[in-house]
Amino acid sequence: NRFWLNRQLPPPRALYELYFIKALVSQVEKEPVENQLQALKKAEELNPRFHAVLFELAVFYYRRALESGLDSKETLARTSLGYFERYVKCVLKDRPVMKKISDMKAMYTADFPFLAADLDGITGK
Repeated sequence: NRFWLNRQLPPPRALYELYFIKALVSQVEKEPVENQLQALKKAEELNPRFHAVLFELAVFYYRRALESGLDSKETLARTSLGYFERYVKCVLKDRPVMKKISDMKAMYTADFPFLAADLDGITGK
């Protein structure tokens, strides 16, 4: 890969940001959701603590859970919540984003009441 010449070093920021931007473009262009997910997962693979990607993955799976049938709703909602929890852990160390966190927790509570007990463990009150 021409953007990551020395694999002994962590990937350059530009590389995982490119995958993140690719995911956003896929969403805006209304490409198949698989394209967006693939780009987000690649960005996460390159930098597992890239908070913007973690939040977008939480939102991605949240939307899939809302659109899904009962058989996969809980699995997708729990996947979303896992990414949201990782996002919270990343941003709490970086800067205060409490409003965004509390808004997202309220959305989970409203749309997926079965996650209420899991939400209690996520800080960011």
